[in-house]
Amino acid sequence: MLSCDWGTSSFRLRLVDNQTGTVLQAITSRRGVKTISSAPSGEPFRNYLATQIAKIEERSAQPLAFVPVVISGMASSSIGWKELPYGSLPFLLDGSQLPIKQIPKAEEFPHDILLVSGICSSSDVMRGEETQMIGLAATHNLE
Repeated sequence: MLSCDWGTSSFRLRLVDNQTGTVLQAITSRRGVKTISSAPSGEPFRNYLATQIAKIEERSAQPLAFVPVVISGMASSSIGWKELPYGSLPFLLDGSQLPIKQIPKAEEFPHDILLVSGICSSSDVMRGEETQMIGLAATHNLE
């Protein structure tokens, strides 16, 4: 799978082996969501993501068409690709309570996208860290 943590000021894309959780390739940049203007269709985000996936594809020497992309962080905020509501605390570590948006693959972008929202309490919010907690919990069989 392709794992993307797209923050306000940074972009992190990783090709991850689903069986072992090993990061096979990674790209980081300072092209956070704040630097990419959003059109209603999400095209600027999709175009930048496609460029970065092509770089990982070239580095890994393996075709990545149809490999799904999971995106967390500020990409689901009001300045991001598609605004999603926050999930609320407490939340289950299986991720079932997180708001998500599935964006199906298209001819010009052959990757299904799973856009993951953040969580909030009455006094604070996070986008991205909750996805890391879910992955950590799954890795260590925590419930």
